[in-house]
Amino acid sequence: MAHPDLVVKITDAGDDNGLRAIADRALAAFKTKADPQADIFEHFDPRLPPAGLDAGLWVEFSAQNTEGFDHVNPLAFDSKYSLPYRGSQVLLAYDKTKLDPKDAPKSWEQLTTWIKANPGQFIYDRPHKGGRRELRSPRDS
Repeated sequence: MAHPDLVVKITDAGDDNGLRAIADRALAAFKTKADPQADIFEHFDPRLPPAGLDAGLWVEFSAQNTEGFDHVNPLAFDSKYSLPYRGSQVLLAYDKTKLDPKDAPKSWEQLTTWIKANPGQFIYDRPHKGGRRELRSPRDS
């Protein structure tokens, strides 16, 4: 264990409403110099609550305070107050027996056009499942 002197308490706040309630409480405490009782949000929009950035509630990440920061693809950042969450590459695959490679979408715009033109034919695995299970189109059932 790298830091045996540290204790981490994890709180599952549920959805965005639960996280927003904790952020609102933390901002109120922060403004009065009280303990916000929260140090890290695994996933939350640092633009909320709206006054949070101006009050200094969120940390601005940089190479000076974050090890490995310079190894993160700059396109993966949403803001300077958040770090990419699972900044992995996304892989899209298709069955070339059903879609000729010359007709396969090559851009986001082409992909969304293809999805709209082919209802029920595009499927994806939710990111937290990590591609570990097979998904089938309803037409395959």
